[in-house]
Amino acid sequence: MTQRDDGHDYRDSKNKAMEYERKQKEKRTAHYEFEVPCSYYYCIEAESEEQARKILIEKGGLDIEGELCIEEKNYRNAILL
Repeated sequence: MTQRDDGHDYRDSKNKAMEYERKQKEKRTAHYEFEVPCSYYYCIEAESEEQARKILIEKGGLDIEGELCIEEKNYRNAILL
């Protein structure tokens, strides 16, 4: 075997070992999904509360942006799905 062949064999072995390690790590980990309560704050300019609610229902999250409001306790009380 030439020196180049030895190096190629070494790289193949190393790649196989790295692939094995990656697969073993995947086996040890899992995916967890959580539901975290939150709310949005919207500031809407309107002539009446009724008109403001109508705007919010029709355009909230699409044409108007709200501010995400979340507290640390919400993360602590997250529900595992």
